[in-house]
Amino acid sequence: MNTEFEIRVPKDCLPFDQAKTLSVEVIERVEYIEDRLSRFVPSSDISNINHLEPGDHHILDPYTFDCLNKATQAHQLTYGYFSVQAGRFDEELQLGLGAYLLHEKDGAISCLEKGRSFDLGGIGKGYSLDCLTDIFEYWELADYYVSAGNSTILVRNKSLPSWDLKISHSHHHQLELTNVAISGSGDRKNTQHIKRPNNAMRANESIVPTWVQCESAAFSDAFSTACSLMNTEQIQKTIDLAPFNIIVFQERQGKLLKYNKKEL
Repeated sequence: MNTEFEIRVPKDCLPFDQAKTLSVEVIERVEYIEDRLSRFVPSSDISNINHLEPGDHHILDPYTFDCLNKATQAHQLTYGYFSVQAGRFDEELQLGLGAYLLHEKDGAISCLEKGRSFDLGGIGKGYSLDCLTDIFEYWELADYYVSAGNSTILVRNKSLPSWDLKISHSHHHQLELTNVAISGSGDRKNTQHIKRPNNAMRANESIVPTWVQCESAAFSDAFSTACSLMNTEQIQKTIDLAPFNIIVFQERQGKLLKYNKKEL
């Protein structure tokens, strides 16, 4: 994931030695997941998938299988705007997606037709945050803030009223977060990693700074990338299609616009 993780908890919620143990457990969990999801790790599941040839079959770690399942859901719910096969290298940009099949019974993936490389960078950080919640629950922490690279944040709060977060490039807009995740995408200073999945072309200046809030950090991460490429009608359609609540914020002409599910 090549990013920094940050944990915030209320002062004096844990003795120092327990807080230190909590930090170690979080680091170990993140490192374990990264070793399976990162395309930069030669032995990872994703690296193995990228080397599959038609007819090959690979047993996945449960975390990898679960993340790929969520990535498939995000791909469907965003009409293909989110894809873990957007095209990693220039020589891959004209390749199709190929055909890969997930096998739930044995937690595996098989390659039917080779396509573009897999890269979970658009969902991996958020997914890792979701996978930390059981650690905080074990330590009976009801209030915490955990972030991955400051672009994806997960908060839980029972005793605290909310966690305040400043968003947008001007930082003039502030949100009060309660038991949700939020992820941002579309910083025009850093768009080389964002491509349009339908043709794998780099998005460049066409993207819009976007933040997506929902309960799952994985879906928040994936949907923020997808929605930064959409027009307002496509965003509203995506929000209404999702089986869970999503709120999308976009910065357009210095104003922060908010999109919710339409009331029936």
